[in-house]
Amino acid sequence: MSRDWTRAEIQAVSSAMKAKGNMGYEEFCAYLEQCTEKVVIVHLSDGDTITTRIHGTDEDIRAYYRVGSRLNMGMVGDRLVDIVAVDIVDPIRNTL
Repeated sequence: MSRDWTRAEIQAVSSAMKAKGNMGYEEFCAYLEQCTEKVVIVHLSDGDTITTRIHGTDEDIRAYYRVGSRLNMGMVGDRLVDIVAVDIVDPIRNTL
């Protein structure tokens, strides 16, 4: 059975996390607010593009799909293709 954490418990854990060099509670909450769903269009050197959805900050997404890195696009054998550009857009929300 779970229960809600008290403010004192959250502060104690937050302090312990900071002492170990990690984000504290407030920093983590602020980070999560930036990790909204985005649409990413990855442009490849062979002219193909990949469009996908991902949660993260723009910085995290650009690190994951780093220009100059390669993706294996092979289905039977390896076919490494360079990433040449990355576009990040906020998805259009359905308002119905």
